Amino acid sequence: MLSEKHNISLDKTLSYPLGPIPWSLATADGHPVKTDKAKLMHSLETDTDRAERPATSSVIYILDGNALLQALTNLPDTFDELANKVFETLPKCERVDFVTDTYQKDSIKSSERERRGVTETFLIKGSKTKVPRDWKCFMCNSENKVQLIKLLLAEWTGNKYAPKLLGRRIFSHVRRIAGAFQVKAD
Repeated sequence: MLSEKHNISLDKTLSYPLGPIPWSLATADGHPVKTDKAKLMHSLETDTDRAERPATSSVIYILDGNALLQALTNLPDTFDELANKVFETLPKCERVDFVTDTYQKDSIKSSERERRGVTETFLIKGSKTKVPRDWKCFMCNSENKVQLIKLLLAEWTGNKYAPKLLGRRIFSHVRRIAGAFQVKAD
């Protein structure tokens, strides 16, 4: 009735979103829409020619540290043993970038994590602290991941790992924890 009385075009009116947030950005209950990052990767791969693998000396490996940590199985007893196990999985090349991130408050990742449920924070008192048996539960808490990454970086910068580096450079890029720094053995 209002459209007839005020000469409003319903076709034009209904071509705009009727909610406060467009459906492409949020669900009906106001939560941010999740994206499928794999689709973007596949799209990029189809538009790219396969390149020859370069020589190992000129390769820079960029590892998703969080994915590597999530996939760990056969966990050792203590965190110093865990640090060694993770270090041993790093490629043996001149440069490795170990990249991790944390969930920022009010981000899409953070809201998705909260939707799935949050676990309790585990206190890592030092490298001799026992690794929790429920690793998946431990990794569900972003503060646990922050503590774990800090411990890994502290362990890897110690004298114990200098002989294992032997000319290799390992960079760690950690948002919100310590920026980026380099572990290097001459």
